[in-house]
Amino acid sequence: MLPLRLIRRCPVAVFLTLIICGGTLASYLSEPFARRMALDVMAVPMRPYTMLTYVLCHDDVLSFLFNIAVTASCLVWIESAAGRGHLYALRTALSGILIPAGAFVLSALAFDAPAMTLTGASGLAFTLAVYISETRRTRSVTILFCIIALTGLFGPNAGGSVAHCAGALTGWALGRIDLRRDTIRASVRAGKLASIHRKIQVSGFSALTEDERRFLSDTDSQ
Repeated sequence: MLPLRLIRRCPVAVFLTLIICGGTLASYLSEPFARRMALDVMAVPMRPYTMLTYVLCHDDVLSFLFNIAVTASCLVWIESAAGRGHLYALRTALSGILIPAGAFVLSALAFDAPAMTLTGASGLAFTLAVYISETRRTRSVTILFCIIALTGLFGPNAGGSVAHCAGALTGWALGRIDLRRDTIRASVRAGKLASIHRKIQVSGFSALTEDERRFLSDTDSQ
């Protein structure tokens, strides 16, 4: 069945999507729940868990639909990629939640606005979208999300836009790190492959070690 297959293939995406949807529904049904889950700058020392739970609350339907669509589709794409997709998805998601929250709190304290509160998963959505844009080298998406984040700094939701900017910056940094890592890995693999080919030319295939033959077989199968 498709749902079970999706859960096995993309558990992080399914779990976070369901949690955000459930939390948003609960915040609509219960105002006390929404207040306790929202990130209140002055309440962080007493309720540090709100550095994570603020993504469960949304102020309007359109914001929720945008955030959940971007978050779910991006996490599915990351987890479906080859390699340690689940770990990359979890790392990127946690970074996209915690770093925008930290930036929001620091900016509120710096500008002496302790009454500010943060809700919604838009910082996470910005992180995921820009991360994929960087890893796929589609810079137009990065530029678009950065423009949206920066222009919001001059509107009525300046505090939320700080989280957007932090999310976009987080996605860009993680994307650049992973691109650099992939480039180094590809260079190492290419050097090892060239060394094996030279060894075959000089001594023949029989001179290869078991590890070299396995590496050659894995390379040919990719």
